[in-house]
Amino acid sequence: MLTYSLIANNGFLFLIFSLGGVESISIGFFYLFIYSFITLGLFSCVIAMYDIQNNFTLKKISSLINFYEINYPLALSFFVFLFSIAGIPPLMGFYGKFFIFLVCLKNQLIFVSLLFVIFSIISIFYYLRLTKFMFFNRTKN
Repeated sequence: MLTYSLIANNGFLFLIFSLGGVESISIGFFYLFIYSFITLGLFSCVIAMYDIQNNFTLKKISSLINFYEINYPLALSFFVFLFSIAGIPPLMGFYGKFFIFLVCLKNQLIFVSLLFVIFSIISIFYYLRLTKFMFFNRTKN
């Protein structure tokens, strides 16, 4: 799932770099910096999940059920990184996506901006599903 998320976010990155112009390029590098930090944090959390308790391995999404009871700080940091890459305010991922959205509107790419918002909203539902598994499910299926 994280791989598909990375592909979608790279699409946003390619969009901003394809617009050209000094403003677009600078916002593209800003988004690239934020995106690199968030991706590094997400994969660090996934790697850290390996040796938490009894060689916990994240093979299925259902493995995250009640993960906050196993390691609350790691579950919380994974949650923050997920919501940041989803673009939830006030996290840094929001500002990166917001500036890309503004540049698209400034270049009169209304349809592209609308698609950008729709794809971001769709991705939020997948991240909410992971959060539900980590914090709100009570039993393993």
